[in-house]
Amino acid sequence: MVPTLENLDRRVTALEVAQGETTQSLRWVVTKLARIQAVQDEHTLRLERMESKVDGLETRLDKVEARLGNVERKLDGLIEALPGIVADAVRSAHA
Repeated sequence: MVPTLENLDRRVTALEVAQGETTQSLRWVVTKLARIQAVQDEHTLRLERMESKVDGLETRLDKVEARLGNVERKLDGLIEALPGIVADAVRSAHA
């Protein structure tokens, strides 16, 4: 069977349509990948901002812990001194 001009024309048209569909599919994929990349970039920026805030909170928490340690040390000293203070007050009251 010898290909006719009409047969060849139909085959070329079919190949062109298939190529066009493939090109459209590739453009769609590229567009979707670009959108995914944009969303990922946005999430990366948000994550970096959150990490910065967490770092700031950790710094503040460290300061609060240091202050709490100071208060605990002062309370420990007061607790140790309290019996002597009470004894001195009782002695002064009886004197």
